[in-house]
Amino acid sequence: MTKVIKKCRDIAKKENITLRRSFRRELPNLLRKRVKTKKFVKRVRTIAGVLIRELERKLSKKSLANYKSQLDIFRKIHKQQRADKNKIYSLHEPKNLHLKDRKNSSKLKDNQFFRDD
Repeated sequence: MTKVIKKCRDIAKKENITLRRSFRRELPNLLRKRVKTKKFVKRVRTIAGVLIRELERKLSKKSLANYKSQLDIFRKIHKQQRADKNKIYSLHEPKNLHLKDRKNSSKLKDNQFFRDD
């Protein structure tokens, strides 16, 4: 979720959009404390949602069309729950499956690095 926040800030910087709140000071403090994990996760999800909505609102139509796929991935990551199927595990390769889900994949079994010991 923190990567989503950083990517949203990068998009805003590239498009010269001033964010109402960038949460620059709050996020490092949350990362440092991280003691109360439920509270931490909830706050980080809230920050990510705020930044995603603000980008969708402030981007021009042309820019929004350029970043549509990225923003859709961000939105999906923001909405996914613990028990959901087909989660996104990485931003740079959103189609990748979790290792547990890939074990039965024939493509992975053909790989020489996969051992079924």
